[in-house]
Amino acid sequence: MTYINIFLDEIKIEIDGKTYTRTPEVLDCWFESGSMPYGQQHYPFENSENFMDGFPADFIAEGLDQTRGWFYTLTVLAVSLFDSVAFKNCITTGMILAEDGRKMSKSLKNYPDPEDLLDKYGGDSLRAYLINSPVVRGEPLKFSEEGVKLVTRNVILPLWNSFSFFSNYANADNITIEELNKAAPIENRALMDQWIISSLQSLIKTVNEKMENYYLYEVIPPLIGFIDELTNWYVRTNRKRFWKEKDIDDIDKLNAFKTLHEVLLEFSKTMAPVLPFICEEIYQGLIKEQNSSIHLEDYPEANDQIINKKLEDQIAIAKKIIKTGRNIRMNLDLPNKQPLEKISIISNNSELVKDIGSVKEIILDELNLKNIDYINEVDEWYKYECKPDFSKLGPKLGSEITNLTTFLNDLEQTEIKKIIEKKGLSYKNNEISLNDLDMRLVKLEDKESHEIIEEFSINLDFQISDELFYERISREIVSIVQNQRKDLKFDITDRIKLDILTDDEKAKASFKLFNDYIAKETLATEINLVEKKASNILLDFKLDTVIEKI
Repeated sequence: MTYINIFLDEIKIEIDGKTYTRTPEVLDCWFESGSMPYGQQHYPFENSENFMDGFPADFIAEGLDQTRGWFYTLTVLAVSLFDSVAFKNCITTGMILAEDGRKMSKSLKNYPDPEDLLDKYGGDSLRAYLINSPVVRGEPLKFSEEGVKLVTRNVILPLWNSFSFFSNYANADNITIEELNKAAPIENRALMDQWIISSLQSLIKTVNEKMENYYLYEVIPPLIGFIDELTNWYVRTNRKRFWKEKDIDDIDKLNAFKTLHEVLLEFSKTMAPVLPFICEEIYQGLIKEQNSSIHLEDYPEANDQIINKKLEDQIAIAKKIIKTGRNIRMNLDLPNKQPLEKISIISNNSELVKDIGSVKEIILDELNLKNIDYINEVDEWYKYECKPDFSKLGPKLGSEITNLTTFLNDLEQTEIKKIIEKKGLSYKNNEISLNDLDMRLVKLEDKESHEIIEEFSINLDFQISDELFYERISREIVSIVQNQRKDLKFDITDRIKLDILTDDEKAKASFKLFNDYIAKETLATEINLVEKKASNILLDFKLDTVIEKI
């Protein structure tokens, strides 16, 4: 057998009349990669002006396992040549590991097939899962298909459902872009319209600030959080405005459509780098001309003129009350369909009470209540507990913190309130701010209907009168009919004839009291109450026919 030794120096490559040979001056592969900013533009032999315009680089990005040699030589060369950094920002991605924590390996087959993942969940779900993971912070990720599935369920589908909701009802009412342009100015729209628009502008401001400073790992959580704001708070709480009859004089319905259109359009542009495919689809469904792409649009910039932080704070308080009220209902086994008389807000903070009053209707509607009352005798409901924040005061006070704890435990409520008013206290020549204390509210009585929310508390009146119970039955009727409409694949605008079959006296009383409500909610043009004496079923329904379509 004959062996032939060929060295690179002996190889010559001829292309277009030029001969190429190995460059002899090769030091080290990391040194060469560190020379990338200069080599890619053949600096200093040419392109000097272009090079200086882009040096140092705005950012570099690389996986954690590839950083050391390249990053170090980039810095060494830049300092040596220009006494400068080579880059202004560094984005380092972590390692993607298998679900068992080991490296992904073909031989172990410890990873899902990428093509199967894309076929099942789509590129957007996989992309969002990775971008919203520890990998973006330079930390390892144990890849899980379940994580991709959750993104589909909690992010992709809710966003798409919001768009589908808009499309279905806009098409049903023949809402056009020209009609949307007749909507009222933002400041004259409903409170929730102003809130969701303000929240979106605040989001855009935050996202731009984080992106401009390369804090990419802080960008995705607020974007995903806004989808919850849009679907679970705005769309859900405003459904009735979209369902209303189309009336030439009813500007509120048009305002709701205009608001949702604006928000979907601007949010899609904001979310497009994360979910490029679904955002493109939504964008194409919202614009009039179909010859553009969302990815050719300028990235949104916040409009400070329509940001209303006061309103955002008020809605945030309302959401806390609503969530806590729902928890109380759950603990008391009171479904949300059961109307209740009132909720009490227990606080002596007049500004807080005023803020809650501004969003009163939202709270009443979401918790299915008739009234809100206010109690300022807080001492009968809860007290303050004051303790030192050991993590902050421990290093400062040392062993003396034990004595401070005893001192604070012995304080009367009036003394604790003075500390809150003065935003701190003096203790043995030490100035202690309110931020260095662990101040909390504690219930005086363990009532299931009473719960504390940070700086105030609420109490739910769970006594149910006959009329409240009858109203509950009417809501159950509506729910059952709506489910039957869906099962029968009725269009959202279809009118129905409704027969209610029951021999239950309470159901009959409910029907008589809330006939108009049932008809309006179910789009029933005719409702008949039919006795069925042989039946023990409380409520039995039959949908006969579609009478008309809009």
